[in-house]
Amino acid sequence: MKRKGRAVRFCGKTFRIFEYERLNDVKWRQGCFAQDAVGDWWLCLAVKQPVEQRPAPEESVGIDLGLKDIAVTSDGDRLEGSRFYRGLETRIAQAQRLGHRRQAKRLHRKAARRRADALHKFSRKIVNQYETIL
Repeated sequence: MKRKGRAVRFCGKTFRIFEYERLNDVKWRQGCFAQDAVGDWWLCLAVKQPVEQRPAPEESVGIDLGLKDIAVTSDGDRLEGSRFYRGLETRIAQAQRLGHRRQAKRLHRKAARRRADALHKFSRKIVNQYETIL
């Protein structure tokens, strides 16, 4: 794989990079192409980035997992059990009834990404704030 301006050349074919700025001044070793359930193709590259160590402002926190709230910390922060799928349920059902399989897959992917985003934001907040997680 070789870099060529805003694109990458692989096996004689040129592939445009959506966010090529992220690849400036970055070294990568290997990569692969992956296709998701919707049919979109992705270029996966492992890049080296320096890791900076900084102390967490607080020492420890406990996490309680539940049903009503997905997680509650000992300090009272909550990750509510949002209904990521329920907001799109009618649109998914309509797309499935009309036979629009690709649209239904995209809506399912949207719900999954909403859920993953909320979980990531909550866990990143905890990791940045506390030194030990119990």
